[in-house]
Amino acid sequence: EADPTFDIEGIDAAHKLTIMSAIAFGIPMQFAKAYTEGISRLTQEDIRYAEDLGYRIKLLGITKRTKAGIELRVHPTLVPTRRLIANVEGVMNAILVKGDAVGPTLYYGAEYCPYCAAERWAMTAALARFGTWTNLKITASSHIDVDPITHSFSFHGATLDSPYISFTGIESCSNVPDASVTGCSGYTHLQRATSQETQILTKYSSSKFLPNASTTGGISFPFIDINNGVLFSGASYDPQVLAGQTWTDISGNLSNPTNPATQVILTTGNYMSAAICQATHGQPGNVCTSSGVQAAAKALGISAS
Repeated sequence: EADPTFDIEGIDAAHKLTIMSAIAFGIPMQFAKAYTEGISRLTQEDIRYAEDLGYRIKLLGITKRTKAGIELRVHPTLVPTRRLIANVEGVMNAILVKGDAVGPTLYYGAEYCPYCAAERWAMTAALARFGTWTNLKITASSHIDVDPITHSFSFHGATLDSPYISFTGIESCSNVPDASVTGCSGYTHLQRATSQETQILTKYSSSKFLPNASTTGGISFPFIDINNGVLFSGASYDPQVLAGQTWTDISGNLSNPTNPATQVILTTGNYMSAAICQATHGQPGNVCTSSGVQAAAKALGISAS
C-alpha cells in the first residue's frame, strides 16, 4: 500500500475486529471503543528476545464476552512458535475461534513413553472424528524402556483442523536418550507447556481431581484434559497389546472388530469421543449419537448429545 499506516498502527485490524465482534455477539460496530496499539514501537531487540524465548510477536485483534461486557483490543502479542497462528506470514490472515461449541482438549505426554504411545492411538482415532489431522508423524517409544519400541504417532508439530474442538498436543520429551539432559528422564526436550497450560496441568493433575495423583507433584504420562470436564491420567490400556506390531499392522487391523488391539483402541476412543461430545453439546451428530459413543457416555455418567 502507498500508506501502510492503517496496517502498522493496527487500525485495519481494529476495523475487521469490530465487524467480527458485531457478527459474533450481535452488537453495533464500536470501532471507537476498541483499544488499538500498533507495531511501530517494536524494535529488532524485541523480536530477537521473543524468538530466543520461543515466541513470535503477532499483531492480534482479540474480542470476547466478559462479565463487564464485550472486550475489543488490538495489540502486539507474544505467541508460542508452535502455535498455528504464530506461523501465519506475509499478507495472510488467520482467525482463531473459541466458544461454547468449541471444546478445548489438552494432551501432555512424551515420545519415549510407551503408555503415551498406546494412548495416542485412541486419541488420534477419536479426534479424527471431529476434524482433520495435519503433520501427524509416526514414531515409537524408547527402545530401552518397558514395552520397548511401541509404534505410534507423535503430536509434536501436528495440528487438528476442527470446527468443534481446539486441540493442544504437548510432547514434552523425545525418544532420543541423552545422558547430559536434566529432566525428561534422560531424553532430549521437545516442547514446554506455556504458563497457562502449566496452570491447567498443575490444577487438574492434583489429588483433588485424580485420587491416584502423584504425591510429589509430578504429572503422570499421558495426561489428557477434555474441556476441564473429563480427565485421563496414565494409559487406558496395557501397551503390551501392541507389542511386536508395526504402524501398518495396527492401523490395518482397525477395521477388524475381533482384533484385541483394535478393541481397546476403539473402546478408549469412544470414551474420549463421549467426553468431547459433552463439550461440543452433541456435535457432530453422526459421531455423538453413534452407539459406541452413547454407551461410553452412559458408562461415564455424562451426556454426549
